[in-house]
This record gives sequence, C-alpha cells and structure tokens, in this order.
Amino acid sequence: MLHFRALCLAYVSLFILGLGDNVRGPLFPEILKAFEISSSTGSLFFVVASILGTVSGFVAAPAFDRIGTLNTLRLGLLSFGCGLMLFAVAPAFEVLLSGSFLFGIGLGFMGVVQNFYVIAAAPTERIQQLQSGLHSMYGMASFAAPAMVGLVGAAQWDWKISYWVVVALCFLVLVGTYWPGRDLPQPQKFPEGKSKTPLKELIFWNSALASYVLFEIMVGTRMAQFMREAHGMNLEMSSFWTTAFFAFLLSGRVLFVFWKPPLKIRTQLFLSLGGATLLMTLGLLVHPAALVLSGLAMSPFYPLAMTAAGRLFKDELHVATSYAITVVGVFVVLMHFLVGALTDKWGIQGALMIGPVFGLIAIILLITYPRIFHRDLSF
Repeated sequence: MLHFRALCLAYVSLFILGLGDNVRGPLFPEILKAFEISSSTGSLFFVVASILGTVSGFVAAPAFDRIGTLNTLRLGLLSFGCGLMLFAVAPAFEVLLSGSFLFGIGLGFMGVVQNFYVIAAAPTERIQQLQSGLHSMYGMASFAAPAMVGLVGAAQWDWKISYWVVVALCFLVLVGTYWPGRDLPQPQKFPEGKSKTPLKELIFWNSALASYVLFEIMVGTRMAQFMREAHGMNLEMSSFWTTAFFAFLLSGRVLFVFWKPPLKIRTQLFLSLGGATLLMTLGLLVHPAALVLSGLAMSPFYPLAMTAAGRLFKDELHVATSYAITVVGVFVVLMHFLVGALTDKWGIQGALMIGPVFGLIAIILLITYPRIFHRDLSF
C-alpha cells in the first residue's frame, strides 16, 4: 500500500533540492565576476558543499535512529534554506563558502531521506516507476532553475533574486512538514558493528553510481560556463542551453514514469551510460547540441540504479543510500577540484573531457560488479 504522505514529502523536498542545486551552475560565471576570482578558486563554492554533503549523508542513517526520518528531513531543509540565504547576501567570497557549508549539510540529509521514503512507501512492483517519478521532480527543478535565471537576466534584475525564490519555497516546505498526518516510515535500527553487506561491496557499487552522477553534475553545473567561454554566449543564451539540457533530462524521466521498457534493468543501465558518454564526447568535440541531447540518455540511469540498489540491499537500503551519498560526495569533490584546476590550465572544454572518462569507468565497474561479488543483476 502506498504511503502518500511519505511520497509527497520526498517528491516536494527533492524539487526544492533540485532548484537550489541547479541554480548554482548558471550563476557560477556571475560569482566569478562578482568576487573577481579564478575558476579554480571559485570551484570551492561547489567543493565545500560536496564535502559537507558527503559528511551529512554518512551520518544521516544513524540520525534516523536518534531523531527520526521527519526531523532529519526538517534539519536538512533548514540548513539548505539558510545556506541559500547566505548565497544571496554574501558580501565576500568567504561568506559565500559559509553558505556552501550549510547548503551541503542540507543536501546530504535530504538526499538520504528522500530515497528511503520512496523505497519504504511503495510496493516492490512500483518502486522503479516511483523512483523515476521522484527523479522527474529533480529533472523538473533542474529545468526550472536555469529558466528562472534566464528570465531574471532578461528582466535585468539582480541575479541574486534567483536565490531568494528558492529560499522562500524551501521554508514553505519546511512549514508544511508540520502538517499532521499518517506516521512516516522508519528503518530498522541502524546495525551495530558491521553491516551485513561488506563495506567493499557498498563502496564498489556506489563508485559506479558516483561515476555517473559525476558527469551529470559536471554538465549541469559547468554547461553555462562552457557555453559562455567556449562559444561566447551571454547569461540569457547560456541559461537557455542549460535549460534545454535539463528539459531532455526531465522528459526522459517523465517518460519512464509511464513506460516500463521490456528490457532488464542491467541492459537499460548500460544503454543509458553508453549513450550519455558518447553524446557528451560529441557535444564537447563536435557540437553542443549533442551535449544537450545527453540529458535524454542520462535520464533513466539514477532511478534505475536506485531500484537495483533496493533489490540488492533490501532491508539495509538506508545504509546503502547513506554510503551512496558519501561516495558520490567524494567523487564530486574531486571532480570540482579537477575541473577548476584544469580549466585554468586547458580551458573549460579540455577540463570537461574528464566526464566521458568517468562514463567509461562506470561502465567497467558495472560489468565487473556481478563477477567480483557474485551478484545477479539480471532483473
């Protein structure tokens, strides 16, 4: 039986997370200009948030036992909203980084709760579709964020207004969590000592997931910078191209809510990764239209991977999700450091070529995972 309150909280809070997360990329060139900093220094804006997201994602599962899933979500929303407020009022880059600290804490807590709610609130046969629906909300927010930035730019308003819009929506959702309703799902007690699933396996599986997430985030956060520096576009046009990428990402995820392909999950994962890696390479080397289309190829991967995790790890899903946030965070921190440093050395186009490399790494990890850990991915 569906738990509608849990699903609503997961869907709405992920929409807010997606707005806040994806408003940063289109505004990144404005941050570099406003604080007169290099791309490598500016990358700390993303790195600090990723580090704190890693830490908070790791502690989210034990936090469920101490304060419950709902209070963990509330804490995430509060921290997320306060971080965005500091983005909007920051008079100096150091204050902006303080906002990234709070923003990252919110990312980690919210991410673990959202995925747990969807798995716990749905019958097994509907998890894949509901996961696609959940990440369609992220896709919708990813589409809306650069569109909002483009509209603000076209109206010639202060670019920081975009942050305030997300702040208002975030605190509105926070207040809404106090609306009375059915008790929310809680996981089994966080296992004492070692997890039933070997740590090596959790890290290996989530490294494949993180390699994919890395190049989706890379396109989402750096596409505006790529279009402005490599193709000479302004704020409105670079935001348009970023919006187009997220439109394809969203359309693919909405499609998979209503359509379940007659293919095994493993086959779909490989098709998604292979297509996204090829299109990203073409988009960087041939024409940016292929980079936009890569959003469509990427769209099913994350929901499918979380569905597979639900079957592989079952009762320990909240532990597996916590490790996922942690491993993804480590990969994203490394990515932002690399892209920042390589951009200063080779330019944004050369720096983004590490994206297809990680796409190939994800494919290799998925091929070898069943053989190393004797797991069956043929579902």
